[in-house]
Amino acid sequence: MTIPALGGQERELTRVEFSAELEMFLPDWEWPLPPPFLAWSADSKWLFALDQCHVIRISAQSGEKRPLTSPPPTIFGDGSLAVSPDGKTLAFTRTITYSVSDIYIVPISEDLLPTSEPQRVTSDSKEITGLAWTSDSRALVFPSMRGGRLQLWRTAAKPLSKPVKIAVTGDDPFDPAISRQTHRLVYSHKFGYENIWRVSLQGKQAGEAADLVPSTREEGHPRYSPDGKRIAFEASFSGSEEIWGADADGSNLIQLTFFGAWAGSPRWSPDGRKISFDCNATGNWDIYVIDSQGGKPVRLTANPAMDARPSWSHDGKWIYFFSNRTGVDQIWKIPASGGQEIQLTKNGGSVPFESEDSQTLFYCHDPEIRGVPVRGGNEFKLPISVYKDNFALAKHGMYFIDENDAHLKLFDFETHAIKSIAPVPGPIGDEMSISPDEQWMIYEKTNHAGSELMLVENFR
Repeated sequence: MTIPALGGQERELTRVEFSAELEMFLPDWEWPLPPPFLAWSADSKWLFALDQCHVIRISAQSGEKRPLTSPPPTIFGDGSLAVSPDGKTLAFTRTITYSVSDIYIVPISEDLLPTSEPQRVTSDSKEITGLAWTSDSRALVFPSMRGGRLQLWRTAAKPLSKPVKIAVTGDDPFDPAISRQTHRLVYSHKFGYENIWRVSLQGKQAGEAADLVPSTREEGHPRYSPDGKRIAFEASFSGSEEIWGADADGSNLIQLTFFGAWAGSPRWSPDGRKISFDCNATGNWDIYVIDSQGGKPVRLTANPAMDARPSWSHDGKWIYFFSNRTGVDQIWKIPASGGQEIQLTKNGGSVPFESEDSQTLFYCHDPEIRGVPVRGGNEFKLPISVYKDNFALAKHGMYFIDENDAHLKLFDFETHAIKSIAPVPGPIGDEMSISPDEQWMIYEKTNHAGSELMLVENFR
């Protein structure tokens, strides 16, 4: 919609669409393309926006649309639209997979059309959460995970420039903006964190919850070991998201990975000796394996697509994962020692786990849980609705957090009966895990969250 600057009747200018594939990520991963999503031309005659995840030019008078960028169909798309103050250059980010982006620039003509192919400015392939031009049109300011944590950086608006960290700001900045006359930088600072909470499933105490690993850093994707004595999870205690281990009561913390990048989604091997996980250390999400006591990680996948959320077969010979290498998330498997990947699903899916009897592979197809026989056969769906990826397999059924009422429930595989166990204190995060004796649940809970605007004076 547009509305006159001095007030009046708004009117619809045009309509844009987002990628159907990206919408699959919204419930679990949040919107994966960084802001801003709209930008004005210097003369206010044109708007830049996103349509099917590529940049378009829109006439503010007629609403006519014209595409300006053409990202490859195998990537997430373009975002962070920013026109230089002199009106000569368009900058944007190109996101390959989740949290893997780089900055591109393209010169534009007087009628704001590209005069050459986009050129890549950064080459770090790290998370970027916004983009802004300096007032002299010579440099770009952007928040990035390139240093292991989200901080503000500046880079010359030239191909393959070397960014420099801006020391006057703190961690976790988003969506910066720079005034053109008053030398002010403003950005949004998001604060808050998710911690791992433990809920009792025992009799009268069912539903009682407590913070298992109290901290002011992010923690998530917890997983019990096969013997129930330890847990593995991802946490930002060291500044970046890494894999950590602890005793089942949250004590005796130990850091297992040291990538300085984002490593997450740990899963124990059936014998408890190894842990699989996903990581974007190479600028791309791939599957890795590490000894459960630490050591040198082994990379299993090297496809340019996004490979994530691994889990083990019960015989320890295979690792399941999901990948968007066909353009849509599908379930795949790879030998645990490395080798040829095999596609298992045809109709989409993510977050796979093999059943206790090794006969069925269950996976998310938001908000459904679907299954497919391990040895091949038709895919089917269960009559339940799950909040995010919060489900876990047990001997006789599937525990899950119901999307409709945030209660932990148990679905019986034989009778198809659903038993409500207890409400789960929220806000609830992405994943949960059930102890092998089915006496405890661990899950992600947001303890505190919000945002504030931060102002930097005399920014040059």
